[in-house]
Amino acid sequence: MVKLFYSNKITNSTGFINKVFSIVYNVDQCEITILHTPYGKPYLQGFNNFYFNIAHTENIIVCAVSDYGEIGVDIEKERNINEKVIKRFFSKEEQAYIQNGGVNKNIRYTEIITKKEAYSKMMGLGLKMEYPKFNVFEIPITIIYLENYIISICCEGLDQKSYIEIISMSDM
Repeated sequence: MVKLFYSNKITNSTGFINKVFSIVYNVDQCEITILHTPYGKPYLQGFNNFYFNIAHTENIIVCAVSDYGEIGVDIEKERNINEKVIKRFFSKEEQAYIQNGGVNKNIRYTEIITKKEAYSKMMGLGLKMEYPKFNVFEIPITIIYLENYIISICCEGLDQKSYIEIISMSDM
């Protein structure tokens, strides 16, 4: 099971994770303790089989949850291409994908950025990840287009054709 929870209402991360946790486990909201690995990946103290990751941008927050294993998520609005970022952090294949995008270059650029970030977050390495040394086309990463946002999810045991349930929490 992989679920993506989102809300376009401003909320704090801990409160949002608490709501998600209560829905996934069908329990009343309770006090949770969020700890972080040495590289900053969050996890819940005492819940070793609750794999989640969180991301936010502007006015939206997302939390991806899995019972397969480690998971990473990233969300962005379409960004303008930054050539310095492309040359420094993208593989040759990723660079070609963007350059051959025609009018969709900015969308393709944002897809690659969110895929790289989701993979890095799944691995738990954050900015310690050597971005140019991995190619997102060799890793199963799912892209979801939600409203004006591009969301990438990378999860152990999940292929690109797996079903991901999307749940709005904006009215909860």
